[in-house]
Amino acid sequence: MGRYLVVLMGVTILTLLVIASILGYKYFVLGDLHTDPRLGQLLVYQDGKIRNQARIAETVLVGDSSLGNAVDAALFGQLTGAPAVSLALTGTFHYGGAYAQLKALANGPNKIRSVVLMYAIDAPASALSPDGSFFLSPIPIVPGLTAGSNLKLLKNYIRRLMDGSAAADFLWRGATGRLDTALAPGLSEYDYTVSFARIKLQDNGFRIPLKAAPTRGGFLPLIVELCAKQGWTCVYSHGPLVSYALELSKGDAVIYFSSVESELTELGLTLATPKPVLLPPEQRGDTFFHVHPDFRWVTTQRYAEILQPLLAKPVSEK
Repeated sequence: MGRYLVVLMGVTILTLLVIASILGYKYFVLGDLHTDPRLGQLLVYQDGKIRNQARIAETVLVGDSSLGNAVDAALFGQLTGAPAVSLALTGTFHYGGAYAQLKALANGPNKIRSVVLMYAIDAPASALSPDGSFFLSPIPIVPGLTAGSNLKLLKNYIRRLMDGSAAADFLWRGATGRLDTALAPGLSEYDYTVSFARIKLQDNGFRIPLKAAPTRGGFLPLIVELCAKQGWTCVYSHGPLVSYALELSKGDAVIYFSSVESELTELGLTLATPKPVLLPPEQRGDTFFHVHPDFRWVTTQRYAEILQPLLAKPVSEK
């Protein structure tokens, strides 16, 4: 009986190690992150910029899809007088993804003077999102986070790397030739994954959150600390919002945006504007947070006007 249990335990451990190895290769080598292959393609694309283009940038923009759709980094750089690069990911990566990107930049040669964090208006209401840290690093513990937050990260690592169904799906897609890791052409054309669809102007249930989530114990304090250590000017900006979406929430928005400002002020993080840039209906994209690609230049100009006074002076003006 004892020998049987030892063999059973050995087989179980071996099986788990095989599953973890397969999934580690899937996530951390191939960048196959999600059922939507564009998520992994976007991460690979932005990682490439960290190793190359970001080395000459004075302004780095990090954030989610509201940034990726709203700001043309090349035009933003021209308007503000400092070379800029956008490392926009998606809401899945949240602040943990931005912290990992900024750490990578800090650990290499760079000319960064300013960092802009731009997220959809509901991002500050979200609690710690462990996937952003998981997708960007195979290390499950982040120094500086609280024990409780690191425990959440560790649990997420174990859950994801022990997912037998995810490993089986990956092997099946590989065997049937359905792994899609090639970069989509639109990524380089628009410097992001964009959509030309327009969301319908109807009540789809969206409401502005009631209150910002506490930032203590999360990644924002680590970002503020990293910027201070590197001597980077760090600014937080709400991404744009279709005006119709604000109308749905009525008076609740005032309380919410006030709570966000309070949380960021307590961190010592500059907030560009207390409320988001509002988009007229004709400029809407495929969500209430996205600008249509045809109007990206308009919002880029608007954000350049808002952010330039808050950024470090370009090297050319020193």
